[in-house]
Amino acid sequence: MEVELDEEIVIHVKPLREIAWRKYFVSIVSIFSFGLLYLCCRWMPRVYAYLLCKESSVYDATKCLVINNHGESSIVEKNGSSFTYHCYKVIFNEMTGEFQPIKKIIQEMNFGGNGLAWKQIESLKDVYEENVIKVPIKSTIRIFIDEIESLKDVYEENVIKVPIKSTIRIFIDEVLHPFNVFQIFSIILWSLDNYYLYAGCVLIISLISSMMALFETRRNLRALNKLNNEVCLVECVRDNKTFKISSNLLFPGDLFLIPNQRIEIPCDCVLIEGNCLINESSLTGESIPVSKQGNPQINFNRINKNYHHQLNSKSVMFGGTRVLKASSNAKAVVLSTGFETVKGTLIRSMIYPKPHGFKFYRDAFRFVGILALIAMIGFCFSLYFFIIKKANAYLIIKRAFDLFTIVVPPALPSTLLIGTSFAISRLKKKEIYCISPSKINIGGKLNLFIFDKTGTLTEPDMDVYGILMNQEGEKIFKDSMSQPQSIFGMSMACCHSLNLDQNKIIGDQLEEKMFEFSQWRFDGSTRVSYGNKKIEILKINDFNSNLRRMSVVCKCEAEVYGFVKGSPEEMMRICKNVPDWYETEMNKFTRKGFRVLSVGFKRLKEENLNSRNQIEKDLEFLGFLIFENKIKKETFKVISELNKASCKNIICTGDNLLTACSISRQCKIIPQEDTIFISKISNNFIEWISLDDPSISLDLKNFSSFKSNYTLACTGKVFDLLSNSSLLDKVLIKCKIFARFSPDQKQKLVDHYQQLGYYVSFCGDGANDCGALRQADVGISLSNSEACVAASFTSKIPNISCVLEIVKQEACVAASFTSKIPNISCVLEIVKQGRAALVTSFSCFKYMALYSIIQFTSVILLYTQMASLADPQYLYIDLFIVFPLTLTMGRFNSNTKISKKRPTANILSPKVLVSLIGHILIQIIFQIYTYFTVIHHHSFTLTPILENDTNSFNLLTSSIFIFTIFQYVTLVDVFIVGAPFQEIKFKKPPDLRLYILTLTIICSLISKLCEKFVFPVIAKVIKNISSFTLLDVEQDPLIDHESEWRDKKKYKRLEKLLSSGLR
Repeated sequence: MEVELDEEIVIHVKPLREIAWRKYFVSIVSIFSFGLLYLCCRWMPRVYAYLLCKESSVYDATKCLVINNHGESSIVEKNGSSFTYHCYKVIFNEMTGEFQPIKKIIQEMNFGGNGLAWKQIESLKDVYEENVIKVPIKSTIRIFIDEIESLKDVYEENVIKVPIKSTIRIFIDEVLHPFNVFQIFSIILWSLDNYYLYAGCVLIISLISSMMALFETRRNLRALNKLNNEVCLVECVRDNKTFKISSNLLFPGDLFLIPNQRIEIPCDCVLIEGNCLINESSLTGESIPVSKQGNPQINFNRINKNYHHQLNSKSVMFGGTRVLKASSNAKAVVLSTGFETVKGTLIRSMIYPKPHGFKFYRDAFRFVGILALIAMIGFCFSLYFFIIKKANAYLIIKRAFDLFTIVVPPALPSTLLIGTSFAISRLKKKEIYCISPSKINIGGKLNLFIFDKTGTLTEPDMDVYGILMNQEGEKIFKDSMSQPQSIFGMSMACCHSLNLDQNKIIGDQLEEKMFEFSQWRFDGSTRVSYGNKKIEILKINDFNSNLRRMSVVCKCEAEVYGFVKGSPEEMMRICKNVPDWYETEMNKFTRKGFRVLSVGFKRLKEENLNSRNQIEKDLEFLGFLIFENKIKKETFKVISELNKASCKNIICTGDNLLTACSISRQCKIIPQEDTIFISKISNNFIEWISLDDPSISLDLKNFSSFKSNYTLACTGKVFDLLSNSSLLDKVLIKCKIFARFSPDQKQKLVDHYQQLGYYVSFCGDGANDCGALRQADVGISLSNSEACVAASFTSKIPNISCVLEIVKQEACVAASFTSKIPNISCVLEIVKQGRAALVTSFSCFKYMALYSIIQFTSVILLYTQMASLADPQYLYIDLFIVFPLTLTMGRFNSNTKISKKRPTANILSPKVLVSLIGHILIQIIFQIYTYFTVIHHHSFTLTPILENDTNSFNLLTSSIFIFTIFQYVTLVDVFIVGAPFQEIKFKKPPDLRLYILTLTIICSLISKLCEKFVFPVIAKVIKNISSFTLLDVEQDPLIDHESEWRDKKKYKRLEKLLSSGLR
């Protein structure tokens, strides 16, 4: 049966009952197969289910086979009527005959039924009658003390406790990982072959690596446990009485009181009475405290279903956020606890990351499969030669299996992380923190960048440029407040959601500037005054992104007023009379890049105070508030570089369309010569009108009819109308300006571009961007908040090294990257490092693949003569040649410029395969040439060998060994990409010296050996190859960095030494 755990995870559950005789039979077979069957059952849960279990009813089942929508399977223990999978508790519902997650149970609070699992829902039936929480609260809460134990069985404690395995269990899991099992197999094989030195070194390295992974895993899991909410005492209402209980004993449906203390909210809850000031920076990255208002008539079921998407909801409070101030009557009802909270969900995503679908990683592991196939071919080939040579069975098996450890080197998958590790380190030095390491390589493929406007492209602070007042139809512009006690001055003093905390005004910076401009002052948390005039703020209807406005109810002396401010377009609709100059003046200022807000008011009667609809209609228009928002100086340079790299840049904002058009032209997202067509809706028909010449329009169905360069500018309403239209794709390709977009629309926009095949980055700085940041391939947050939980963390727990850093450093809840640099220059760094990391991973992977093929070829050739490389030779190649050179390849930094060309991520593309196969053939041909030259030489003889052994000390082995070392070294130069993605090859003198010195020593050894054994032909070939390679290495770096090589005599001496070594 299928169970939907959340929007992204759907599991298929199969109840199983373990059969005793099957378990004994498998144990016996596992012993005789030296644990091979046990490992198959451990690694493949479906095999375990098939061999040891039988499908049964839910009631008889002891285990469950769980297969998720990503194809991952696991066996979980079933406890009574429930089981836990990836920290989701899933319960069997006897009424519907299906499994359901706890989250769904909470969403269906008004469901009544029988059975232990549903006791709380039955008891809360009255609370949520008709899906609405009713008042008075005390008369409706029905959680009884005698039900607490039952509730514990269903919901467990309100803690986010990360399951920590014992040290022995972690060690066993680490040892029995497929990678380590392959290592153990290789070590045993090498030991049987008397390669004690090499096997011992690998064993020591593997043990050290496993122990480090063990301690790192324990430390990281403990660090995650520290992210658990603080346990505190709360006043909870049960049996219509108030009790002080520990916060970890709260359950969904509990009513508790919010104290006026700086405590951490212990769970996700909905405020139903009073108001609170909450610091959400630890969750959303939003540094501005958020005001929460109680709403006793809130639709409980709707919030339970969608509240985790409503980070800007004005009644929902989230676990892990902190109370700054609370009214004396603040009460809240628990929505979710433990791992079902938003914070718990984020921590769960860190423990069980979503598998990434980046093509590079998929192709890399497919290529490993191809290498395994090559190993099988080599296995058959070696069998043939050993049988011809009449070797005994023990030697045949030993040597044949040795090929698998050569062709599929255990370190091959690890090379994918080399470029990523260096890139993360470089970004960290520039105060850019990556909480999703797999996104580094994806950053190298980005070709579309979506930027929020305010605080991202422009400065976060806005200054009041002036006010345009409506006085009996006449417009009067003022750049200062000359009449603070006027009705306009009163609106500026009251129409906001600012708060006073410890005599400091906190809240939205735009509203702070507006209040400062009004010249009024706070006289308590809900009172403002100017001279003898005092106003009390009775009610605040917070800003609604769908309505695009906010309102307040105020009392001044005997009069009650309703003040409303919002977008000019929406305010024009709810004002009963607007002057003729309304749209003209609005367009005049927005075209210049100013932000314009419209203000209106009305006098209210007592019966209309609680109805927002009554307050926000039939208003008298007061005038415009005009704000100046300057563009950050770094914006121009970044956008210019991205344009030169042929990247598509987009501005997506909740601001006015004309303001967005002005900003996009100023920062060069739109070239000055391009025509901008803005969208307008008329009778559900979309028109595209030229911004500069309204007489010019564009036919939506025939974009090609307009010959000049043009760009579209789209509003949120138009985007919604086009969402189900076939024209949407055409609009998205030509559109670079999206205005009046809500947070949900921003997320949908990112999703639509991804469906078009773009690699999308979204860069923003506020809580409104969370959905888009998470949806994007690479989300970049310009956050100045304190440390918070990382939502997009996708490294596996045993290998995460930056969890503790994430806990300490600043990071946004939904972004892959968080920058402490408060401008978009971080975007360039992420792209540069992403491209460098991708080509480095690509290069290292190809190098390791070629290394394995080279060694495979040399071993096969030696097997034909019953010869083999010696133990020290294997050790020298792996530890002193390949390993250092691979790290050297990873050290290359990114290029200083972003090119138009983007690196490929397709290992199995024809272009890459042709190159790879070509290099393989070249290496094989030269080895075969060396082989035949040696064995046909008149002085070549193989020394007698012992039975059950191969010869490691002869001319053929030494020649093949030294020649392959030369191949390993020269391949580094072949696979280092350099420009345009990395810095120039061997830019730094130490790297160049190391490379030349290594080549010099190797070429000298080859030449001397060849001369000694009368091997002139190969010596001459190697001299020519090495001379050509060194010429290529020396050329550009020495020209570009001549100043770094001032001592020419040293270089001449090095050149002379090199020449003498080749003679």
